[in-house]
Amino acid sequence: MSNRFQLWSRDEYGQGSIIKSSDDILELVDEAKKQVTNINMNNALTTDDKLREWDAYMVEPFVPDGDNDKNACIVYGGKSNHNEDVVYLVDKEEDTITTYNILDFKNNYPIGIKIYIGEDNNKEYYGKNRNAKDITSLSEPILSEKTYFFIKKI
Repeated sequence: MSNRFQLWSRDEYGQGSIIKSSDDILELVDEAKKQVTNINMNNALTTDDKLREWDAYMVEPFVPDGDNDKNACIVYGGKSNHNEDVVYLVDKEEDTITTYNILDFKNNYPIGIKIYIGEDNNKEYYGKNRNAKDITSLSEPILSEKTYFFIKKI
């Protein structure tokens, strides 16, 4: 893959920052997880408080029912110039990366989303809404109050 990517963060006020650049999209996914974990989990709060009071997240698309292909992954790419959510389908075997509008992708492939909020004591945690339900939609109101991390193809 001869593509170049950037890890970005965007805060609740819409201010964006480039965190890191790389040719390896999966390296940036790992870095995004580290950044989110650092913001949400590296503090003196109890785990329960950390899960209620998180400030940052990363969208983690997935294929439901454990039907994930070991040679491919889906990476969230933030918003396009048309304000549409974008995902990248990374095919490691074919060495290709294809960009999709997330809604078009969901119409053709069964994917869901999880909101990664960090790792604490070797356990990964995912965001819940104010009703303590898993967040499964990018239109969840609580997300607009948070900083999010995403990968942008350049």
